[in-house]
Amino acid sequence: MFCQICGNFSDTILCPGCEANLAAASFSHCYGTRCPSCNSPVLDLQYPCLLCSHAVRAYGRYEPPLSTLIKRYKFGSERNLSKVFAPLYHTMLQDFGNVALIPVPSSRKGYRDRGFDQMDCICNFLKKSFGYPVLHILVGQGRGEQKFLTSEQRKLRIGYAVVKGKHALVKTFIERNYSFILVDDISTTGRTLEQCGKLLYQSYGIQSSSIVLALA
Repeated sequence: MFCQICGNFSDTILCPGCEANLAAASFSHCYGTRCPSCNSPVLDLQYPCLLCSHAVRAYGRYEPPLSTLIKRYKFGSERNLSKVFAPLYHTMLQDFGNVALIPVPSSRKGYRDRGFDQMDCICNFLKKSFGYPVLHILVGQGRGEQKFLTSEQRKLRIGYAVVKGKHALVKTFIERNYSFILVDDISTTGRTLEQCGKLLYQSYGIQSSSIVLALA
């Protein structure tokens, strides 16, 4: 087996050195200050906390080594990298209490190209390994992937829809005081998460937060 980042021989998906570099690239490692309201890592208390201001928590910046892994996962069809990413999400989820995960679905083209839904794989691994419930109540629609669109095109595009008829299921989690967490890989403009959050609120009355691997 070879390390997915450096390419050197390794007994695991990432060699110890690259695994340490990935941990060092996290906001938790880079920022020693924590938001007093939500415990998210922040550069300085003078800066707004992303989770408090925009309901988004991220592991790190879209830079190597994190960006290298994400590209290989999404565009190199390295499906086994879901095993690397899931613990990163798990670390961030610790600050939310009881959570129900809602994966942001892949576009139809993205699914055809890679043969799997990248966020669905990660959420299923989180469910299997850590016991998080996963609600598949969003579906992708339309053509193409967000990465090919300009910021203006993203604003006009409606790329997602809610699955109807899940009110009883959602109500059960609301009554049990679960937090609803949208799970995606990258946040660029924040439009995708904003759109999905609005759909969930309009259809099911869900107030959701979001976690992503990287901020671009």
